[in-house]
Amino acid sequence: KKTLALTEESRITPLTVNDFKELLRSTPLNIHVENQKDERLNRLSVPIFTNNDLTLYCLLEDAKTIKARCFVYHFTVTDGSAGLPNPPCTLCTCHFKS
Repeated sequence: KKTLALTEESRITPLTVNDFKELLRSTPLNIHVENQKDERLNRLSVPIFTNNDLTLYCLLEDAKTIKARCFVYHFTVTDGSAGLPNPPCTLCTCHFKS
């Protein structure tokens, strides 16, 4: 039985916004996993971890709907090491091109 769905760095876009609305509505929904029988999911808790605005790529009305279904917590915890050096570079999509 599934009781939790974890997403990390989710990017809700106009193409995926309805799927996220359905998931965050907390009503049962059918999901399809490749090479498996479709499964009915009941209410799930969905922790979403992100460093960016969850609805950055959504239309304003969709963003309001998504945010109305979320509890938002802002964590500002340091690692306790003031001497930790900065990373040598910031990764972007250009690092993943072949």
